[in-house]
Formats: sequence, C-alpha cells, structure tokens
Amino acid sequence: MNKKLKVLSTLFLLLTLSLNAQNKTVDYLNIPGPIKLDNKIYNLVWSSHPNENYYKQEYLSSNEKIEKYNTLALIEFVEGDYN
Repeated sequence: MNKKLKVLSTLFLLLTLSLNAQNKTVDYLNIPGPIKLDNKIYNLVWSSHPNENYYKQEYLSSNEKIEKYNTLALIEFVEGDYN
C-alpha cells in the first residue's frame, strides 16, 4: 500500500508540474506592460501563438480573475502580406 501511495503521489506531482509549465504566459508581442487604457491598468494574464502568423494576448486589471471579469483587453496580431 505504501508503495502505491508513493507512485500515485509522484504521478500527481509530475502532472501538476506539467500543467503549470503549460500555463506560462509569454509576451509574444513585446508590449511593455502593464498597459493603461481608459485610466485602468491591465496586466498580461494569458497569451497564445496558435500558428506561425497569429498571436493573441489578454490583459486584466489586477483586481479581476480570468475565470470571471468585467473588462478585458485583448490584443490580436496577424502577420503577413495581405491586400
């Protein structure tokens, strides 16, 4: 029983570390932050680079959470040569 508990604890720890590594927010667009819009300060809380020419970054004020918020600043960037 003790060996099973150690194995399960180790697996849980590895899973937790893996999830935290995936949740790292990267400033892909090199925007100096925090940013100020309409006299509110917003901090980078989430970013994504889903393909080679598309970037997304979400900003929230410090008193709000990503799970539930009133205002969000979203910056999207598409790179390419378009007409």
